[in-house]
Amino acid sequence: MWSLAVNWGIAAAVLVSGQGVTEREQSLFDQLRPSVILLSSGVKVTGTAACIDPRGYFVTHRSALEGLMPTARTFDGAIVPIRIQASDELTELVLLTATMPIGRIARAVPVLDDTPDEGTKLLAIFAGGPGRAEVSSDNKTGILSRQRRVVTLTELRFELPQQAVGGGLVFTLQGQLAGIIGATLQAQVQDAAKSLGATGAFRGSSSPPTVISQYGPSALAVGYSVSSRTLARVIEGFLSPDHIVRHPGIGVFCRDAEEPGALVQSVVKGSPAEKAGLQANDLIVEFAGKPILNQIEFFKALSERKVGETVRLTVKREEQPVTLSLTIGELTD
Repeated sequence: MWSLAVNWGIAAAVLVSGQGVTEREQSLFDQLRPSVILLSSGVKVTGTAACIDPRGYFVTHRSALEGLMPTARTFDGAIVPIRIQASDELTELVLLTATMPIGRIARAVPVLDDTPDEGTKLLAIFAGGPGRAEVSSDNKTGILSRQRRVVTLTELRFELPQQAVGGGLVFTLQGQLAGIIGATLQAQVQDAAKSLGATGAFRGSSSPPTVISQYGPSALAVGYSVSSRTLARVIEGFLSPDHIVRHPGIGVFCRDAEEPGALVQSVVKGSPAEKAGLQANDLIVEFAGKPILNQIEFFKALSERKVGETVRLTVKREEQPVTLSLTIGELTD
């Protein structure tokens, strides 16, 4: 489960499905519908999954899967046998293998490999149908506290009937998959949460979202997805021969310091960081051309790089600047 680092973030969106979709958005939904399956546990619909490969590979979030034997169907009710092929612990995304009904081929949806600009209109697809969304910010980050790992997210604010949102899909108006909702914001005091800045915490979202404020005629809820760039990396890994996702890592543990930067607490033996010459008590102040103010900024900057990429970082060592060249490795336990 993610926890929220409130100073950082991703793409935020306002969904207004309660007010209906435009003709263009409805047309896009009709085009995408054959590439989406509905997930269920018994008679309860728990989420959606998108086709990422015509061989029958679909991607969803773990929160959309309930029970030991999840099932799936198309929007028009045809049964689709599925099984779990692989999963990614960091993002909680899951790769499904589906056997489409005879005569049907699910078309793979393209995946957005960039962060949508502020104000970008989006289309959300839930089990109940389509809804409207709009990007509003890009400054939050999720943390897996057990491993102290950071994942960039997309924050979405939306209006919709009280239904499950886990595994809800978010697309650009060009039909590119931009996110998969995996959590909602749980208001600490629901009735008292009257503003968009309400304090809250993440929870799994196979249940209806918690209302935290009002927007237009309907209540406003908040949901979260991994960022589109992270999603693209996960799908690339899922479609590799071994279905393994390789996230960037360099083998260091950091904490915040009294001055701007990320203070290295320890360096893993044999890691890319050690090979590059990084040492305990180094203060990382710049990474791949980006100023680093704290540990969250550092791990966020690292998460945007690719395994095998070589970058420069600047550290302060005994009050002197030192520039190192480092090749990004793979995140390990």
